Amino acid sequence: MIPAAPATHRELADDLSDLLAELDPALFQIEAADTARATLVRIRNDVQSLSTQHAKPGAAQSELSKALNALQRALPDPASILSLADFAALHQEVWPIYEQLAEALHNEGETAKPVRPDNKLRSLVHMAIGVGVALAYETVLTPWLATALAVLWAGWAWTLEGARRASPKVNALCMRAFGPIAREHERTHVNSATWFGTGILIASVLWAPLPGIMALLAAAVGDPSAGFVGRRWGRTRLYLGRSLEGSLAFAVATFVVGASWAWVFHSEEGLTACLVAPAAAAVTGAVVEHLSSTVDDNLAILIASGGAATFALWLV
Repeated sequence: MIPAAPATHRELADDLSDLLAELDPALFQIEAADTARATLVRIRNDVQSLSTQHAKPGAAQSELSKALNALQRALPDPASILSLADFAALHQEVWPIYEQLAEALHNEGETAKPVRPDNKLRSLVHMAIGVGVALAYETVLTPWLATALAVLWAGWAWTLEGARRASPKVNALCMRAFGPIAREHERTHVNSATWFGTGILIASVLWAPLPGIMALLAAAVGDPSAGFVGRRWGRTRLYLGRSLEGSLAFAVATFVVGASWAWVFHSEEGLTACLVAPAAAAVTGAVVEHLSSTVDDNLAILIASGGAATFALWLV
């Protein structure tokens, strides 16, 4: 049998990107451990082959060879990765090295695919729904009617989730209908729109109008802003591969939009309230979005940001 040729650097980067996406702690399940280990074995072998090709005595290391060497040191023996915590640690360890490899490829004129694919349509729909709900609340909906509609949304979404689990045909139909804005993992997981609707329902019950709207804007505006900036300009990698630049974009976008919104619709609360509530929602939402791994960030941001804005308003 003729041995398979070693991967190119671009193919290695694509495989590593796929592995990191699969190991996302918010999505990874231990049932997929064997598949992940098999992918890791292949990546280790390819790294070894490519590193050997780059080994030139006396030659200065290129950026690609530096990335390969760092990757070779970081990749553990697949047999030693047993628990979810082990896979999460691998994800966090390898992500910055993947960024280093992607940057080296970019300098060579090639482009590595992002771990989180950029779906502009999904971001626009997400933002439009959130801002539209907030605008409807401010202009035409009473608090009681807003809560009733949130109950209907969440009820419909969870009913559909149950139908998708019970019937592969229903699941396939949903994925086909929402394909342009759906992520692949949502084929087998609760989709973000369901968590978003659930978060809006909880926020409408727990929080007064001003902090509730600030929480909704944090999820609708801050989250897409973090993704947009983080994918393009994120260089300072922190927890789970997310970037400091993305988190700052979340906070700034949420505060600017939130403060403007508060002054337009809630100026009777006073200038202090119109600044404090969006500031609390912005900072808390950015932290929660950055750290969220086990809870969908749409749900976590709505609850945490609304709670922070409520507390901040109480303090002042």
